[in-house]
Amino acid sequence: MATAGPPTQIFCRLCGRMMAPASRCPGCGWVDRIGLLAEASFTPPARPSAPVPLALPARPPASAPTTTPEARPLGSLIAPTFTDSLSTSGATGNTQSVPAPSLAVPPTEAGPKKEPSLTAPIRPSGSPRPPSPRAPSPSGAARVPHSAAAARSPATAQRARTLSPRAWLKALWKRHLPPVRLVWVFLAILLWNGQGLRNFATAQPLLLLPLVAVLADLGLQAVRFPRVRVPDAAIANGLFLSVILWPTQISLALVAVAVVTVGLRHAARVASHPIFNPAAAGVLIAATVFALPQPWHIGITRWDTLLVAVLGLVLWSKAWPTWRIWGTYFACNLIVVVAVADLLGGSKAVPLVLQTSLLGTTPVFFGLFMVTEPRTAPTARVAMLVFGSLVGASAALLPVLFAEYTAISALGVLAPYLALFVGNVFTVALPSARGIRRPATAPVPTPAPRRPAGAGSGPS
Repeated sequence: MATAGPPTQIFCRLCGRMMAPASRCPGCGWVDRIGLLAEASFTPPARPSAPVPLALPARPPASAPTTTPEARPLGSLIAPTFTDSLSTSGATGNTQSVPAPSLAVPPTEAGPKKEPSLTAPIRPSGSPRPPSPRAPSPSGAARVPHSAAAARSPATAQRARTLSPRAWLKALWKRHLPPVRLVWVFLAILLWNGQGLRNFATAQPLLLLPLVAVLADLGLQAVRFPRVRVPDAAIANGLFLSVILWPTQISLALVAVAVVTVGLRHAARVASHPIFNPAAAGVLIAATVFALPQPWHIGITRWDTLLVAVLGLVLWSKAWPTWRIWGTYFACNLIVVVAVADLLGGSKAVPLVLQTSLLGTTPVFFGLFMVTEPRTAPTARVAMLVFGSLVGASAALLPVLFAEYTAISALGVLAPYLALFVGNVFTVALPSARGIRRPATAPVPTPAPRRPAGAGSGPS
């Protein structure tokens, strides 16, 4: 009985062409390795022989030339990577070697790929990363940081410090012009507008008050504080006195008024805040003790009133919450003034009273500059509304009350400053007016008595 041998033709598994078993496909280069193994293990039954040894040669050295990808057929790029060869022996004892295609990538110009090192030091977690080495500059000099180069070049550092005009004005407005400094700057503008600083003889008594106030404030600061600060508040107090009193000659009374005003601001304090408005206290002392008049030289025209209003609104832009103070002040003062004028003089007196008491330069200056003084005014929202209402109503009612009594009728000109004292007393009497709340003293809870273990929950 004849024994069937291996097939004579098979189909290529890649391209489907007919090919001999245990050989390479002429189309795509695929190698029938299963047929090679089958042929190696096939022996005719009539002539048995020893098992065929499989020889796997070693890999070729790295320096051996390899075929470039362009020279290899398509099948060598798809077939598995084998570099071994199979040696088969038939009945005649001949050895047939079928080399497998190679997929080795040719070395690049930079050299063979380096294997990752397993002995590289591992950086512990949390430790700083070591500085990466920097390539030297083309000239061979070491790299210099930008800051060091800027410091070494004065022109470069000067350009870095140069700001645009808009940025310079913004920095000046935010950092170097706090509200208290802006107040005395605007007061100096009002003095100039009132022809006070355009003549040296006229400016001497006007500048004496802020100069004495600054010297007194620096002396008291040296006693109270370890470091002397810029006396912005003292300059503002002195200029307030100059605007309201408008002295025409130098006297010791002006020096005394300036010293007492600054001294009261440092001495009469509650919770690190002055009790009374320093400028109002200085005007009251000058009028009652030294009998100094209070002439108004800032102006009485509508343009003067408009200038004061514009400067006051600019000042308000630095402290937005103060609208609660001056807004309620003007509202309550308007209501009370209209009611009193209609009650005493009839409806015909209302326009005249409105023009003199609300639309003039003096009430606008008092409402936007003096009532909103930050160190004596409250900071709590509700307290600010109450403070403005009290000052506005008192400023409208006190002149009427003083006019009823002849002995104190002369105090009618001081009614706005006395009304400001009423608001200061309210601020001091209410601890929460400046946003400071008294601590709650809640009683300590006592533990409930424990019931006995055997006692029932119901009544016995």
